[in-house]
Amino acid sequence: MLKQDSRSEDLLYERVADHITQLIDQGTLHAGERLPSIRKLSSQMDVSISTVLQAYMTLEDKNWIEAKPQSGFYVRPARNLPPEPKASTPSPLVTRVGVSELVAQVFQSAHDPEMIQLALSTPSPDHLPVKRLNRLMAAATARSGARALSYDFPPGYGPLRHEIAKRSIDSGCRLSENEIVTTHGTMEALNLCLRAVAKPGDIVAIESPAFYGTLQIIESLGMKALLQSARKNNFRRPILVWGSSAAASLASAP
Repeated sequence: MLKQDSRSEDLLYERVADHITQLIDQGTLHAGERLPSIRKLSSQMDVSISTVLQAYMTLEDKNWIEAKPQSGFYVRPARNLPPEPKASTPSPLVTRVGVSELVAQVFQSAHDPEMIQLALSTPSPDHLPVKRLNRLMAAATARSGARALSYDFPPGYGPLRHEIAKRSIDSGCRLSENEIVTTHGTMEALNLCLRAVAKPGDIVAIESPAFYGTLQIIESLGMKALLQSARKNNFRRPILVWGSSAAASLASAP
């Protein structure tokens, strides 16, 4: 049984997850063995079913366990991972961003069928359920009628924002659909966020290596970049912004 401890900073689901990892580490649960069912562990540890489910999902994200349809959760077999790459050593100076020409070359290479795309974070259509996706899209278009061919004005499609607000409850959020703005993708969202908190000439601290699309946005908005090395066990926020006056004390752009 796990008792609630108001003095403990650990969330209850994290303590359940720690309990499972200890069982795996000490050999009580071996690779490939089935974990206790969600209901059984909920009863054993006197916690809610949602707490156990969140603990299992956390362990799944960390590759401790894996879910098998209609079967349950199992201990994931150990894998021999390659060594981690060395930390990058970016220049400590603030620099103007200029990646548009390089990105254009990347996009141009996307048309080469002999080129294996490692620069674009898009899955190969060969690994997608294309027929099923086409059926779902056709069904959604049929249900929506003429609306499927029209544009929505900001902040976005109301029913979609309502569903996002409902799903956010699972992550511990309490959001109203009126607090949610849908965009045409992550890059548009990042563009809007940077424009809301910074102006041309401001300095954006960003981890290195960085996604080239983020650097493109910084360049297009007339801002400058200060690259920060991404090190293990030394988490830094992926994006920080300084105003141009405060940034003057950090460095000057070449």
